[in-house]
Amino acid sequence: MEQARRKVLVPPEPMQVEPAAPSNFESQAWFVARLLERTTQPCALVDFDGRILWVNRAFAELTGYSVDELLNLTLPEITPDRWMKATAEPLARLRTTGETERYEKQYLRKDGGVVPVDVVVDLYRDEHDKPLGYFAFVTDITERKVSERALRESEEQFRLLYHEAPVGYHEIDTEGIIVNVNLTECELLGFRREEMLGRSVFEFVSEDTREAARTAVREKIRGERPLKAFERRYVTRDGRELIIEVEDRLKYDASGRVIGVRSTVQDITARKQTEMLLVASERRARALFEGIEDAVFVHDLDGRILDANPAACRQLGYKREELLRLTTETSTTPNSREVILTDSACN
Repeated sequence: MEQARRKVLVPPEPMQVEPAAPSNFESQAWFVARLLERTTQPCALVDFDGRILWVNRAFAELTGYSVDELLNLTLPEITPDRWMKATAEPLARLRTTGETERYEKQYLRKDGGVVPVDVVVDLYRDEHDKPLGYFAFVTDITERKVSERALRESEEQFRLLYHEAPVGYHEIDTEGIIVNVNLTECELLGFRREEMLGRSVFEFVSEDTREAARTAVREKIRGERPLKAFERRYVTRDGRELIIEVEDRLKYDASGRVIGVRSTVQDITARKQTEMLLVASERRARALFEGIEDAVFVHDLDGRILDANPAACRQLGYKREELLRLTTETSTTPNSREVILTDSACN
C-alpha cells in the first residue's frame, strides 16, 4: 500500500517492457512531483500513521537528513516532545474538517539542533479523492524568530526604562483621560496603575486648581498656549499635597492631528520647601543686617563695597548708592566724610 502511494508522486522508473499509457491523474502527479522535487520550498508527504512517505531535497536540507534517511523515519521522530501536541491538534482538525491548517512547530535536525518552521498542511488524496495522508509545505522561520526575540527584548528594555524612570510619566487623550502611566508616577501618588488608567488626570490635582488645569490642557491642544515647564499641586492617596513640576509634549496621530498630551512629572516639594526656608533665612539675615546699630560692610577681596547697612551710611554720611561705588582701605573716621575711602572711579 505504501509503495502504491509513493508511486503517485515519484516519477516512474524506466521499464524494460513497453508501459501502459499513464492515466491523466498519473501524468499530472508525475509532473507535480518533478516540480516539487526541484523547488526550494521544503515539502513532505506523511500518512495518517505518521510515516514519512516522500520529501524533496529542500526538506532534507532543512532537517539535515538525507532523503533515504527520512523515508525510514516517522513524524514523531523528527518532532520535539513539547511540540507533539501543537502538531497533533491541527492534523486532527484537518482530518475532521478537510480544511487546510497552518501552524508553527519545530523539527529536530540530525545534528541535534532544532529549526522553527511554519507549516501549511492539507490532505493528500488519491485519484478517487480518498484521503491517504497529509501533504505539507514547510517554511524555515529561524530569521523571523530571531527578529521576534530581538523585538521582545527591545520592548522589555523599553518597558523597564519607562516604568523605572526617575521621573513620572503619563499620557492623556484630548478629554484628559489617562491612557498610560508609568510606575514611578503611580508610586509617587500612592495609587496602583490600574487605579489611574481610565480616570481623568484632573482628579489627581488639587481641587482649587482643577478648572485652571482643564483650561490649560484645552488651550495647549488647540495650540493657544505654549508648551513650557510649569508647577502644579497634586494630591496623593493619603491626602498629602505635592508640588509637581510638569513638562508637556503634544501627541499626534499619523495624519498630524493632536490626539493627546504626554507629560513628565517630577516631585519638587522638598526643593520648594528648601527654597522657602532659604528665602526666610535671607529675610531674617537682612533684617538683622539693617537693624544693627554698628556699621557693617560687605566687600570683596579687592575692597570693593558690595553692601552696607543703614548704620554705616549714617555714621559715614554717605547714601548707600554712594558707598557701593567706593572701596574700603584700613579704617574710617565715624561721623565724618573725611574717611579713608577712595573713590574707585578716581583710581
